[in-house]
Amino acid sequence: MELDNSHAGAIGLLGRCYQDGLGLELCKRTALGLLEKAMKINEAVLGPHHPDTAESLNNLAMLHKDMGNHKAE
Repeated sequence: MELDNSHAGAIGLLGRCYQDGLGLELCKRTALGLLEKAMKINEAVLGPHHPDTAESLNNLAMLHKDMGNHKAE
């Protein structure tokens, strides 16, 4: 199956639903995997500088913030 941007959008939306869910750690971990997958698809299909890739990266950053993962490396 060939992936395109619509796959990333659907996966990202599902990830956001988990992120906004019950606040359970399991939901956040599930969201993390989905949002990472969406970002990788967007980067592969659209390139690293496309606005949709940037939005995916922002969604990941917001989830990490929600999870308390904001240590600089």
